[in-house]
Amino acid sequence: MRIKKRWIVLGLLALAVFVLLRDSEPDVPRGSYLVIDLEGNYAELPPGRDALDRLLDDRPAFLDLLATLRKARHDERIDGVLLRVQDTELGWAQAQEIRASLAGLQDAGKKVVSLLDSGSFGSNREYFIASAADELYLPPGSSAMLNGMAAHFVFLGGVWEKIDIDMEVEQIREYKSMGDMIGRRGMSAAHRVAADFLLDDLYAQFGMSIALSRGLEPGELPAVVDACPASPEAFMDSGLADGVRHIDQLRENPAGGPSPPLVYEEDYRRVSASSLGLGGGERVAVIHAAGNIVNGESRAGGATGASVGADTLARAFDEALADGVKAIVLRVNSPGGSPQASDQVWRLVRAASRTTPVVASLGNIAGSGGYYMASAADRVLAQGMSITGSIGVVLFKPNVAGLLGRLGIGSETLTRGRYAGLMDISKGFDRAELSLVRTQMERSYQLFLRRVARGRSLGIDDVDSVGGGRVWSGQQALERGLVDEIGGFEQAVSAAAAAAALEDIDAVELGYYPRREKLGERLSRLRGSLVSTVKLPPLLGQLAELVEPAAALRPGVQLLSPALPVIN
Repeated sequence: MRIKKRWIVLGLLALAVFVLLRDSEPDVPRGSYLVIDLEGNYAELPPGRDALDRLLDDRPAFLDLLATLRKARHDERIDGVLLRVQDTELGWAQAQEIRASLAGLQDAGKKVVSLLDSGSFGSNREYFIASAADELYLPPGSSAMLNGMAAHFVFLGGVWEKIDIDMEVEQIREYKSMGDMIGRRGMSAAHRVAADFLLDDLYAQFGMSIALSRGLEPGELPAVVDACPASPEAFMDSGLADGVRHIDQLRENPAGGPSPPLVYEEDYRRVSASSLGLGGGERVAVIHAAGNIVNGESRAGGATGASVGADTLARAFDEALADGVKAIVLRVNSPGGSPQASDQVWRLVRAASRTTPVVASLGNIAGSGGYYMASAADRVLAQGMSITGSIGVVLFKPNVAGLLGRLGIGSETLTRGRYAGLMDISKGFDRAELSLVRTQMERSYQLFLRRVARGRSLGIDDVDSVGGGRVWSGQQALERGLVDEIGGFEQAVSAAAAAAALEDIDAVELGYYPRREKLGERLSRLRGSLVSTVKLPPLLGQLAELVEPAAALRPGVQLLSPALPVIN
């Protein structure tokens, strides 16, 4: 028995030593290069997630990446960064935020070297990020191409008749393309005009950024892209790359001189911000609103993405204000959702701003209901390539009577009251019901206009002129008064700190809300989310991303905007 106890004690001591070593800060010699492998998808979730969080969503947190780059900028031991850009699923706004962080490193005197190590034929987003470096290389066997942007849209209108469903779609107004996606077989004229206008702007920003980074004339890049460089030599001949290197060669000598010490991102994350003189001062709250907006509590992601619950956000605001934070950053990455939930969050933001500055930071997409709630903030920041706007309303209702009949399923509905069967999915709308729902939709749209007009200090007619369901880039939204400033998360924190009269930005301590749940609550949520975390095969997963907003819909009025999936 005594021997067993001794082994148990030794085991516990060994475990304690392992934990201490794992959590201890790494040794970072002076003159080090930070090595970052950029690959896959990065979640718009709070940083510092543990193993249980990663079981629900195994993507790294995007803010962890930004925090790593910020620490490296302030770390005198770091001389530079070696960025290996592999195939990513980042959004264009996230890509712009990474470029801005790399520019901050360069401004601080750090050298940035990148390797475009993408294996896909279209590597536009990957090159867009890598081109921000001082030096850009490709491996000898690279299959990367710079072939331009493509916007893909999926239309479900032809599906319903094949399965005997009569899908009724109503939308306010003509540019509300979510209705097109659900009810049509292809683009309407208005949808095409808006999509072309948006894509032109994104492509112009793409070209301008690359040209400035590579020392090219902006007018040169379209011809370069049309030639589609598809080999390392073609990239070099076009002035898009500096040479050919393997990753091991760059690791041995990223600086062009004696081999510097290397520290890898997974280790460097353990460097505390406080050890670099960051944080420790007044607290600024960060509240994430990522996913489709729903009533009630937020739910973890699965095949069709996460949802953000109005009640969860209410708790987050309550906790932040109770803690006496000096300002709040609302990080929005949402295509919209429930009108009721969107309005509830708008009121939360508005109420909080009476006592505490609130700044909205728009991620890849903050459309429809996502923009609705952001518009209540004191200031709204977006990246130039963020997708926002889509001020409009859509309603859909499936009539499944034909499908039920084909399956031999009988259905009868007994009602009391003229409109009791309004959302009965075994029948279509009659004329009076359709008139009623159109009136309700118009009320929702008018409330949307009033909320945005009040939040943005604009006239209702002015908001209506840029509304109608139309989607804008962040740059276009800035030009139309929907956004105050072009910038990412770090700029939003600076704006919030300035609004709270906090002079030392580096001392700002970020707090993430709502507070982490207790272990029992998290395990309960995990048990209810295991089915939803099953991953789809790649092809089906891509399709799910394209139709994600529609997959999250319930019949009825919605403030939803389909994300514009601009892909390589």
